[in-house]
Amino acid sequence: MRFIRQNLGVFVLALLIAVPASASTFRVKCDQGQKVNRTLERAKPGDKIIVLGTCQEAVVFLLVVRGRKM
Repeated sequence: MRFIRQNLGVFVLALLIAVPASASTFRVKCDQGQKVNRTLERAKPGDKIIVLGTCQEAVVFLLVVRGRKM
């Protein structure tokens, strides 16, 4: 039991370091004149971008799709 108490702080610290900072969610409303490219420039890895409406601009980006077993 003493071993667990001594190492619990190290375990919690390791979890805090391993968990990435919270991701942001950006909403782009193309029908209201917002641009996807501007949002892509501000976004960081792990952020979500939700695109609404019809966008009429050239956009180049790397897409990473993550899924989970069902």
